[in-house]
Amino acid sequence: MALNQPSIQPSKLRSAPLPSRAIVRPQLLQRLQASAERGCLLTLIATPLGYGKSTLLAQYAASLGEPWAWYRCDASDNQPLSFLAHLSRLLRLPLPERSLSTRDEPSLWAAILTDLEQRHERFTLFFDDLHLLRAKGSCRYLDELLRYAPPHLRLMAACEGTPALRLTHLRRDDRLQRLDAQSLVLDSMEVRELATARGVALSSDNGYHLLAASEGWISGILFGLGNHD
Repeated sequence: MALNQPSIQPSKLRSAPLPSRAIVRPQLLQRLQASAERGCLLTLIATPLGYGKSTLLAQYAASLGEPWAWYRCDASDNQPLSFLAHLSRLLRLPLPERSLSTRDEPSLWAAILTDLEQRHERFTLFFDDLHLLRAKGSCRYLDELLRYAPPHLRLMAACEGTPALRLTHLRRDDRLQRLDAQSLVLDSMEVRELATARGVALSSDNGYHLLAASEGWISGILFGLGNHD
């Protein structure tokens, strides 16, 4: 079936912008690095909205001294052809100038796999908003990549909830690291650091009440700090 050429959205292929006053969380960054060093294929940060998943991944990506690429999922990725076209552009692979059709999916996917297989140094693929990838037709490509990954590939993803992927074999083989909301809550020192970065003078009592009220949820803390301006 012939389709219109998928419209490539460059914004999907750029890392999340780092807030100018974001705090650095060295312990979490170290956990991400340790997961890659010990051979985890997929590191999944799975929390509700507002816990700083994308910022943490963007900070980690910026710290890497090796190749990486960023993919922000959206609803259009549930069309497999659009998903593969964006992945091809992400990896700087050529796309046909003619209109694509579903018959092109195997050749696009083969080119993507060949490119990843031929890399000889560690390469990290970041997937932001992975929860928006739900359609079986698109998920099966990532499932295949996770099951038969090239040796130098690592994936890191931010997701609200559990992604629609088959992860049982990664858990079985200890190749999955999952950080949940409890892993990303701020502690009292980080609350003070965040307040200082935003020019808010926060007393110990105010800091304690703010942390207790928000339960360490970063968006809740930022809202509370805004009320102290």
